[in-house]
Amino acid sequence: MPALTLHLLAFKDSSHDAKTFVSKLRSYPTVKVVVASRPRHVVVQPTILDANPLLTQKWDLMVLLQPTGERTPEQSSLIPFELQDVILTEYRILTGVPSKLLASFPERDAQLKKQTTPPLTGSLSKIRSQSKETSQSLEVSPELLAFMDRLTLEHDRPVTMLNLLHFHHPDGKKNYFQYGQAFIPVAGKRGGNAKIVGNVVKPPNDSAFLNDSRGSIDRPEQDWWNEISIVHYPSIRHFCDMLAGDDYQAINEKYRLKLSNMYLPRSLIGHLYLQLLRSHHPLSPPVLILVALEPDALCACRILTTLLKRDYIAHKIQPIAGYGDLARAGEELVRPMRTTDGGSGGVVVCLGVGGLVDMSEILRLTSEEDESEEMGGVEVWVIDARRPWNLVNVFGGHPDHFRDREALAEMDLNALRKGRGVDKGCLNKSYKSGSGGIIVFDDGDIEEELTKERDAYYALEEMPEVDDDGDNLEDSESENDDSLEGGSKKRKSWSGRELEDSDEEEDERPRQRRRSNSSSPITSSPSNRRRAIGHDSSNSSRTPTPEPTFVSPISRQPSARALKRRLLRMKRKHESILQTYYNTGTAYSEPISSMMYSLASELGREDNDLLWLAIVGTSSMELSGRTMTGVGISSSSEHGGSAGWGGSRGEQIRQIMRDEVHRLNPPESMDSFRDIPGSNTDVIPTTGRSPTDTSIRLSPEPRFLLVRHWSLYESMLHSPYLASRLHVWTENGRKRLHKLLAKMGISLTQCHQNYNHMDMELKRVLRSRLLKYAPMYGLEGLVPPVASGHSSNREGWGFVRSWGWKACLSATDVAVILGSILEVGPSAATAWESGSYATRQLAKDKSGASDTDPANIHPRFWSAYDALSPTGSDSPTLLVESLPLAQHLHRSILRTGTSLMSKNQIRHLRAFRIGVVKDGPDVRLFTNPGALTKLALWVAEAIQVQERDKSETKIGKKKILGTPLVLAGLDEDRGVYVVVGTGGGGGVIDFAALAKKGEARKAKKEAADKKKKEREERKKKRAAERARRGEDEDDGSDDETEEDESSDSSSDDESEDEKSRYGNKRLVRNRFGIAFQEVVQETSARVRIDSFEHCVVEVQKEDLSGFLEALSFRSVVG
Repeated sequence: MPALTLHLLAFKDSSHDAKTFVSKLRSYPTVKVVVASRPRHVVVQPTILDANPLLTQKWDLMVLLQPTGERTPEQSSLIPFELQDVILTEYRILTGVPSKLLASFPERDAQLKKQTTPPLTGSLSKIRSQSKETSQSLEVSPELLAFMDRLTLEHDRPVTMLNLLHFHHPDGKKNYFQYGQAFIPVAGKRGGNAKIVGNVVKPPNDSAFLNDSRGSIDRPEQDWWNEISIVHYPSIRHFCDMLAGDDYQAINEKYRLKLSNMYLPRSLIGHLYLQLLRSHHPLSPPVLILVALEPDALCACRILTTLLKRDYIAHKIQPIAGYGDLARAGEELVRPMRTTDGGSGGVVVCLGVGGLVDMSEILRLTSEEDESEEMGGVEVWVIDARRPWNLVNVFGGHPDHFRDREALAEMDLNALRKGRGVDKGCLNKSYKSGSGGIIVFDDGDIEEELTKERDAYYALEEMPEVDDDGDNLEDSESENDDSLEGGSKKRKSWSGRELEDSDEEEDERPRQRRRSNSSSPITSSPSNRRRAIGHDSSNSSRTPTPEPTFVSPISRQPSARALKRRLLRMKRKHESILQTYYNTGTAYSEPISSMMYSLASELGREDNDLLWLAIVGTSSMELSGRTMTGVGISSSSEHGGSAGWGGSRGEQIRQIMRDEVHRLNPPESMDSFRDIPGSNTDVIPTTGRSPTDTSIRLSPEPRFLLVRHWSLYESMLHSPYLASRLHVWTENGRKRLHKLLAKMGISLTQCHQNYNHMDMELKRVLRSRLLKYAPMYGLEGLVPPVASGHSSNREGWGFVRSWGWKACLSATDVAVILGSILEVGPSAATAWESGSYATRQLAKDKSGASDTDPANIHPRFWSAYDALSPTGSDSPTLLVESLPLAQHLHRSILRTGTSLMSKNQIRHLRAFRIGVVKDGPDVRLFTNPGALTKLALWVAEAIQVQERDKSETKIGKKKILGTPLVLAGLDEDRGVYVVVGTGGGGGVIDFAALAKKGEARKAKKEAADKKKKEREERKKKRAAERARRGEDEDDGSDDETEEDESSDSSSDDESEDEKSRYGNKRLVRNRFGIAFQEVVQETSARVRIDSFEHCVVEVQKEDLSGFLEALSFRSVVG
């Protein structure tokens, strides 16, 4: 398979003639021009790979070249040296094309260009009034129609479509092949034909000229293009006619869009927002936005409100501190919106709120006394990064199944939902807003990871009502199955009403309120029930006869008890799947600020202000320890300048943001040459390039804290990463820090100055010296690695924004400041700065306000909200004014953490470590859950590094994989301890427990084998007894019992396998929230669980010891 190179070329002089260039290129014997075409329009914009170079550059020529001769060692491209002078930049992809396809290509290409142009199908005339907003999903849009009209006037001749394909799902290639097979006849009747199809290949190591634009040769194949295809159309009108056709959109929806929706789908977000935009009018109720008090939700709120303001959509923002606040908002704000309560319906957007609970219940949209149970036209959008989802919101949030159940008794419920644009909880393009419901915004994990849970949920929903009354489902010698046939027995079979009247059945059976399909065909009539479970209708109406010779053992149906056992076993199996999903612990997915930026991008509204908000929101996740395994320290934080949030998925999101930075902040023409050397010096920027500079830049940020606004020494000392690895809570740790500075040639006098006032030469060489000396002290991840490849591919680099010469802040700086405002409060900023701590304490004592009171919390929210105001206002002023507050918070963390570590106040319990903050100057500060969580993360990372350095990898027989930690802070005014449990960065494997579990499994198998033998013996005895009396064979109930118990055993094994699957995948998730609830249920401890972080609770002061003792016997990571 010959290797060809696809080139996208941009000329230095845009007026350079492309035809002349191609003509000269054809004259060289060392290269063959296979395809040459002029790029004119981008139909589908790349969003995952290389969006910056592909979209920001105007390309003048596309050529597909085949090498035909020898090359000199110096030659780095198939394009000869003489022609490279006119090229400004190029983008290359190496592809393998089958030899047979290449050999026949010239003849086929000539035939395609000469063939008779087929007529249009008429689809275009219908679609002009119904076009989509964009062509991102290969649909006709106004932009594409306008381009078609322009191009038709100047070039109503054949056109070429270049497709660059990236399969981000394992089944992508197979689905695209199916798409291609279905595409051939649909495109063929419009004259469309694929001319070239090739697989993207990796450049050979020994070839200088056969290379591409992937950057590093070691770039994984899953992070690069997989295929290219070049397709011929008789004209641009024929291409658009195909996109407008229902036949093409059917295969586009079935094969292509289905695949793209499996990874971070964004079309749904734009679909709902645009429906809101079209339906909104001046008399519409305002959109209600419920926002959690956290930086990520705050940034997402800023992005959303910016979009709403631009579209003149009225909205109201309501800060939500916890579940108590959420319930009050539901009662006072959401429920009155229902049309059934005199409201007008509307939209409620929940940002960082409610993903873990049943929103229809907590917002009071439905209630026990409400017979209709309709949402009243209220549509709730749930956008939350916390996991696991409450599956009622995901799969049962649409109100269709709350309507008249009697009228729907004979209908297929899912078919009804499909008619409304909902298929098993998944909204499609035909969905229309207005009827209300709970809509969860999927970032990709529902489609990718919850297939088993979705199937189990709907299986339970469609299952008939069956009471699990604790029956012993195993066989019993004292129990005679014949008793099930008599209606006079005390214990009546669940299906013993087969011959009773259906009206009587409905009268006797109580109506139960459950979130499932209680009007399933199984319960609608006796015949339907029998058919669904397995009865044959011809046998069910047969009159019983005493003569055994007329009854075939094969035709006899399972007994009613066996049928009940089967249903119960199915029910328990599906419930086990859902319970396993919920019991794996908490985690965090994509930041919701990133989701909201995707919405802005989908609408074509992205700009620097919105991008900056998304970057700050994502950075805040790392600071607050919100990882893929819950609240805890990241286990992948040893390399690079990033804290390792989100694994490969998190890095992919950051890479997209780096691409967006380069796309929206191109270097100015006069500064571009000067900017390149500046970036190579790796100096941390501290000011803008000009008084009007508001750009975002990439910066090699070290893991120091507020380095631009503090001295270098203080910034290093208060860095959690550096503090934990140098053990700065000890005297020797401080000496190690001094030695590191001395090795780098920085005097204590210099490093105690404000960073902005340090010697310029020291700042210029700081990064290179850190790269050289930091590894000597185990600080390999202190600074990001040296960048390679394209300027946007700088893994681990941070983001910096300038506000002219007013201020220069990194995204991490802003996230730290926002967190401090929310956790400590803006009113304290001047007190911290002046050192009047006692004054503030006295004022707080007199007011009696606590950190959880709405009167105290809401001002913090609005201060943080104002600090994020757009560029051009006072945004940097409010942030800079709050810097002393952030510095005070982190001084307190260092001071309290040092006290806990140096005084050995962290104790070991059975399943975790425990520390209590109940005295000292900062005790009040850590009554706030956010501040206490940051302190707990500081201590947990210090312990983890300390034990790793001591090689303490075991506690008794337990292997340490992480540092589960419980930290309690005393709130003396309210008489409670605020308790936070951090884990997620590791876990504890109890080898003794594993051995015990293995023994139990073995004993269970032996018991099952023993029971099987006993059943066989009883069966033989009964058969012999019947033979002696000359009776007929039994009714098969024993066989059914044996089959059922065997299946039970198999089901148990499957359950164990399922737990192993979840366990391996989520080995170290934070399970403190589950453990807290278990302790509350089993003890009399007075505990308040109100935080959206389920690993944060409040415990009465007197109950703390008993609470912790009970907690020590729980599994806190999983």
